[in-house]
Amino acid sequence: MQHKYPFLFLFNKQIILMKKICLLLLTIAIASTLHAQFTKGDRYITGTAGLGFNQADLSNGDSKSIAVNLSPAIMKFKTDRRAMGFNLNLQLAHQKYNPNPGTLNDDRQYTVGAGIFKLNVLPLGKGLFLSAQHGLQAGYTWGKTVSTSIPFQTEIKNSGYNIGAYITPALGYKLSDRIIVGVNFSNLLYLNFNHTKIKYTATYSEERSGISFGSAINNNSIGQLGIQFGFKLK
Repeated sequence: MQHKYPFLFLFNKQIILMKKICLLLLTIAIASTLHAQFTKGDRYITGTAGLGFNQADLSNGDSKSIAVNLSPAIMKFKTDRRAMGFNLNLQLAHQKYNPNPGTLNDDRQYTVGAGIFKLNVLPLGKGLFLSAQHGLQAGYTWGKTVSTSIPFQTEIKNSGYNIGAYITPALGYKLSDRIIVGVNFSNLLYLNFNHTKIKYTATYSEERSGISFGSAINNNSIGQLGIQFGFKLK
């Protein structure tokens, strides 16, 4: 069907779209102003327990990995929408993969670290709220890779440090005035600098450095889905 005045038709469609966008923005603004859920000076002990799983079919074999993360923190609200905090980071990552036919690599990595962060909150009403945590963190990582190719077996050790920035969105809910629960996507976006020393044998080793940017969510992964909790201090 052709319209007699096509330019007027397109203009009307743009007006309708703009009205919908304005209505959505107005709804969010009203919801966020009517339901203040935190007050300046509130202090919380919080934490995140995360689990990431990945399984991919490679051209020369399979890859399976699992990552467990525990991150306790303490934060204080500077306003009713913004908090600052300090957190620790403990992580275990385990991966099995086939680099080539007949070979199986078993890789285990451990990380301990700490960081500072800022939390922004958008109240949605009735205890429900969205949040975005972004911050800086540093950590020390060590581990080893055992490569088995019958009848041979080799062991490669590694250690190093990393410094990075991240963004983690979350959906939270206040069960009461003092208890918070929620879910998040840890490291939805991240930027890291890594320095690693790899020890192949007692006499041979090498060092590597690099910068990585990406997301914990991809086509083969459920991402770093985490369970959040928090307790308000008196």
